[in-house]
Amino acid sequence: MKLKAGAAKREITPPIGTDLAGFIARLGPSRAVAEPIHVRALVVSNEERTLAIVQADLLGFAPWQVAEVRDYAGQRLGIRADSVLLSATHTHSGPGLVLVRGCRMAPYEYQWHVVVQIQDALEEARARLSPASLEIGSVPYSLGVNRRQETANGVVLGLAPEKPHPQTLEVARLRADNQRIILFSHACHPYIMGGDSLYVSGDFPSLACFELEQEVGTIGFFLNGCAGNIAPQSAFQGIEKAREEGKRLAGAVHKALKHAHNDDSASIAAATSLVHLPYLPLPSEAEIDSIVKKEEHVVRPEEKRNVEIQRKIAEALAGWSSLMKEIVRRSCPLVPVQCEIQALGIGRLTLLGISGEPFYEIGEKLRAQSRLPTIWPLGYTNAYCGYIPTQEEHPRGGYEVDDSWKYVGVWKIDDTCERRILESGKAVLSKLAFDMPPS
Repeated sequence: MKLKAGAAKREITPPIGTDLAGFIARLGPSRAVAEPIHVRALVVSNEERTLAIVQADLLGFAPWQVAEVRDYAGQRLGIRADSVLLSATHTHSGPGLVLVRGCRMAPYEYQWHVVVQIQDALEEARARLSPASLEIGSVPYSLGVNRRQETANGVVLGLAPEKPHPQTLEVARLRADNQRIILFSHACHPYIMGGDSLYVSGDFPSLACFELEQEVGTIGFFLNGCAGNIAPQSAFQGIEKAREEGKRLAGAVHKALKHAHNDDSASIAAATSLVHLPYLPLPSEAEIDSIVKKEEHVVRPEEKRNVEIQRKIAEALAGWSSLMKEIVRRSCPLVPVQCEIQALGIGRLTLLGISGEPFYEIGEKLRAQSRLPTIWPLGYTNAYCGYIPTQEEHPRGGYEVDDSWKYVGVWKIDDTCERRILESGKAVLSKLAFDMPPS
């Protein structure tokens, strides 16, 4: 068997004036474009199977968007649904394709435009398939830091460098005819720009790809890791700092590639599974009212004094409260959260995608419990399903555990969810293992 690869990208920059997703404290629509944002598609094939990887400079994907892309890939390109992985960088300076209370979603026309651009990019990537060789490497690197800071008032969004956080940049390169396709991964929330910024931007991931793509024939794919509790050390420092970090990240990618090792295997494999994450028992209406009155951790302390931000938070909480009370009154059982765990194997490289925002430690546990040689745990893949904390962090509370679902979900998932993810992830990796070469 011989490996083949092809890649393509399409621009999805929205018009100036489009609302941006990611921060309820952002007080206006976009006023300028820092750099164009894109979707990128990679198709990898051998004589037996074909895989597709989509990367987008967006906050996340909704289920219908994932379904449309996979259906197109299957019907038009002959790529099975379990072999198509969508990865959002999770930029907080792009249009919203998923519901975040307090932020406006992009118009349906724009959302459909993104789907069509992905489909077009997949079509071109498959047409550009040519013999390819794979190189895999890594380098020590620090950008993201654990943000769950312990204080006298509990866990807050801050800096907690003593807690687990990523210290490595993972890199792979596919050398194909007339193309250099670079995949790189590090776990970190992309909000160096911050909520004060009204620039359209992919933040540091997009800016790093821009640097890499200055070399003719290169297409860069940033695949975000399990960053549910990981923030950039330089958060909220604006566009110039984001550009600086983008250049530094691109430089680290080049450094890693200098020491990358060749992978001569041409094996390709895919496996996927849906794991159901149950909710805690529903609250009473009185408990819902009490929750709404509690202090919020969704914005920074200095932002809480702003009257307009207070109004937006109150409006978002009123929407959540109304929904929850209706569920309670009707005794509607909540369908568990669906989280997809997907593994794609290319040679000795395994991409392990987890929907939503899993905590960093979950990805590392999955990496450690498998015998596969090179595993990249990824978050923000396929349909967005909210934060997935570790069992250890559940009783500590904080934004990800006690507040986030009021803005990006319905109710609080229980503390068995980490165990369920680990069990399902282990099973998916085991399915993949028999098709992969030995280390």
